[in-house]
Amino acid sequence: MNLRDLEIFFAVADELHFGRAAESLRLSQASVSEAVARLERALGAPLFYRTTRKVAITEFGFRVLATTRPAYTNLYEAYGRAVADGRHRGEIRLGHTPELGQAMLPGLVRMGEQTGSNTPPPWRPFTMHTREQVVALQAGTIDIGLCWEPSVGDQVTRLVLAASPLVAIIRDDDPLAEDSSPIALAELTGRQLVVSPRSENPAAFARIGHGFRKAGIDPDTITEVNHYDSVSVHVAQGYGVGIHPVVAVGLNRFPNLVFRTVSDDDVALNVCAIVMTATATSETTRMLDALRSVASRVVGL
Repeated sequence: MNLRDLEIFFAVADELHFGRAAESLRLSQASVSEAVARLERALGAPLFYRTTRKVAITEFGFRVLATTRPAYTNLYEAYGRAVADGRHRGEIRLGHTPELGQAMLPGLVRMGEQTGSNTPPPWRPFTMHTREQVVALQAGTIDIGLCWEPSVGDQVTRLVLAASPLVAIIRDDDPLAEDSSPIALAELTGRQLVVSPRSENPAAFARIGHGFRKAGIDPDTITEVNHYDSVSVHVAQGYGVGIHPVVAVGLNRFPNLVFRTVSDDDVALNVCAIVMTATATSETTRMLDALRSVASRVVGL
């Protein structure tokens, strides 16, 4: 039995789309198709109905999903506990996205210098994007993830630390910069927009993308760049208006940029912490409380 083939099967079953499953796994679509075909040959029956327009799971595939996924989850949880017990004791391994690390970890360090019940336990940071954190958490290589809008299964607990509004990042010589009041996405119709890439977090990108479509923004006017620093550079160089969570304000290093809060409520992104449901400890609870305190201050910038 090939566990990686099972992981790919689960992804296709979740997405019901080979292309989206390949994107979520960071594999080629051909590799995903080959893995499913290999598993079907091993099991002796098809797992999916495939047409040019849709993918549907077969009755046999549904039975395989129902019986293998819980066992797979239990295996990962047991492995995570073994890793935590055998390799690592005494400190929390904290995965974080680059911009949340820049925004929140200084506050976490300051809390650690204090004494009292709110002091977080010892911790070690690991930079990784949201989807990488989910995988690392399940593999037992981190204890807590700090991320945006994660898509997780039942074995992972997702805690919302704070709801972060978006901001429009604008050059100070842009007419839009003359007004400091909140701005609606509909006011940006026809402008070039610069955002972080879909590949880093499809769920967060989907929420923002829904807001863009609702506001009538043409997808052809949207440019994806690597991360916040790249967004701000593009804006500073006159290539468009940036859209980013409000933590961008505290990270800004460019004097010629201004920020206007996006007034559309349905595009706010949740700053979240993720932990394995079965392996939470008093130390992780203390860390989660500390992260919630820091997140509320950062988002309130």
